[in-house]
Amino acid sequence: MWTLTSDGGKRRYDRHLEGDAIGSVHEQVVDADCPKEGAIEVGFVGLGNMGLPMARNLLRAGHQVRVWNRTPAPVEPLAQEGAERAASPAEAARVGILTMLADDAATLAVVEGPNGILAGLPAGGIHVAASTLGAPFSRRLTELHRERGQQYVAAPVFGRPAVAEQGGLRVIVAGPGEAVERLRPLFDALAHQVFVLGERRTWRTRRSWPETL
Repeated sequence: MWTLTSDGGKRRYDRHLEGDAIGSVHEQVVDADCPKEGAIEVGFVGLGNMGLPMARNLLRAGHQVRVWNRTPAPVEPLAQEGAERAASPAEAARVGILTMLADDAATLAVVEGPNGILAGLPAGGIHVAASTLGAPFSRRLTELHRERGQQYVAAPVFGRPAVAEQGGLRVIVAGPGEAVERLRPLFDALAHQVFVLGERRTWRTRRSWPETL
């Protein structure tokens, strides 16, 4: 992950090395040939009708995306567009993770186990679940991640695949405020509007969409 800051008029990029959670700064490079400003490195698991266009929009926005899917076919077009293939959910999660899976059971299947997200996500790392999951299961995920020093953000998306392809989804986000802010560049690439529960605030992304979507 790279983020841009200013340093006496020069461009300074804060580099977040592989294996670290989103937001951990380890070195700085001044006036270097770096990835797109504000790019985030993130894993993505679940490349179905909704997940595939979502992952593609992250790539198009300049983010560095590491992808895994239970069946390999959807991985190939994304790899041709610049995504990195992950060998397992654990490997995808080593840079923070976004999941877009069918239901609680499908999500749990990639969270637990030696090759699961819990095993790969570093301390301080964030798991964002973009599926609509049951409230009891979301609470369970919160506890599982908390026990390991990780963070969980529930961010179910609303919209059809055609809307996802255009980056016009709506997102309802529930999670630690600091984590939500760190994820904002990702939501900007995916959504038209983001509603943050518990803080009574919304933001519109840089995209402009009619209210009928």
